Amino acid sequence: MSNRRKGSALLFLLVILTVGAIGVWSERASRYSLQILSISEGRQVTGIELNNFGHLAVSLKKGDQYENAFLWRPGRDPIEICPECRQVFIQDLNDHDEMVGNYIGEDRKRRPFYWSESTGLVELSGELMSASSEDRDYIVPVAINNSHDILLNIYSVSLMEGYGRSNLEDGIGPGGKVYHDPIGGYIRSGTIEEFSFWKAFDDLGFALNNEGRALGRDGKQTALLGDGERIVLFQDEPGKVSHHVETLTDSGVVYFFDRSRGRSHVKFWKQGEENLIVDFDDPSGVRVLDSNGYRHCLVFVREDSTRYQILRWLEKQGMKRNWLPTIAREWFKTASVESNFLFDGKTLIEVERLTDLPRGTRLEWAGGLNDAGQIAACGRVGEEPAVLLLSPRERS
Repeated sequence: MSNRRKGSALLFLLVILTVGAIGVWSERASRYSLQILSISEGRQVTGIELNNFGHLAVSLKKGDQYENAFLWRPGRDPIEICPECRQVFIQDLNDHDEMVGNYIGEDRKRRPFYWSESTGLVELSGELMSASSEDRDYIVPVAINNSHDILLNIYSVSLMEGYGRSNLEDGIGPGGKVYHDPIGGYIRSGTIEEFSFWKAFDDLGFALNNEGRALGRDGKQTALLGDGERIVLFQDEPGKVSHHVETLTDSGVVYFFDRSRGRSHVKFWKQGEENLIVDFDDPSGVRVLDSNGYRHCLVFVREDSTRYQILRWLEKQGMKRNWLPTIAREWFKTASVESNFLFDGKTLIEVERLTDLPRGTRLEWAGGLNDAGQIAACGRVGEEPAVLLLSPRERS
């Protein structure tokens, strides 16, 4: 073959490989379709809950304060949860579009609530505060399942020596130098009108599934309750909490990460078996964000930069968190690398690679995964915040 023909053949082969690579990448990148919900200017998305119908409960923040939340059902107008309420934050959403969360009342106290489109907002605190002896104690609803059971945690609040009472009124979420000690995890069963509640865990409840099983912690034991039995999953060593439990599926699968040996192992547990999903080389942070009934899960990984590790080390030595201006703190933090992965039962895939993001759109963090395989995430279109809903395309 002449050199000219060889050159033509090589060029043709290169074109085929390039087109093939583009085709493969395009197919891989567009495995999921994308819907975008724009957020009004000046707001930030602070929480996303996703149900199995692709409906979203979205919590918003303006500046340093939680503002409001709404229910978004694609193709329909969003519903504001409680226009007259202050600092609303949603903790969970079930398949009936019922949700639980907290808001700040007129007395500046955190109040737990239940919400549905038919009932509106119903406060839950009155029936449970009898379980607490202190007026400052507060309740956080953790989860609501499709049978209307609600898992709630009660915390006691006490001031650290040398700090003022104003720190108790800094809104939703622990803030200031305040102790937030768990008193117990309770389960509320029944309807809004007729109900009963009982103490399920001495410390905290973590998750509740649609089969009525609850996951929580008693001392150093992590246990699963349901069907009249109590199964101990883990027993942590004295002085250490090595197993960080995150999610519970309807089939009883528990996703957790284990840092007991200086490494981070993301695993799932089911009675009689325990399997490793992925092993990380001791990153700065790992979380299992959500999971579904098909042994798929979302995993968040953060690798702190050297300069941010130095900042954290200085703070551990006693430096106050406000010793640096905010802009300087952000400079320390921005070099850290944060990634969101989907574990599909076999491999880890970066969430942002599952779809074709429009020019100028970026995905910042993933927040929910349902049984249909949909993923809810927060991102930006240009500089404006947005909610992203990724849906698997139908396969032939």
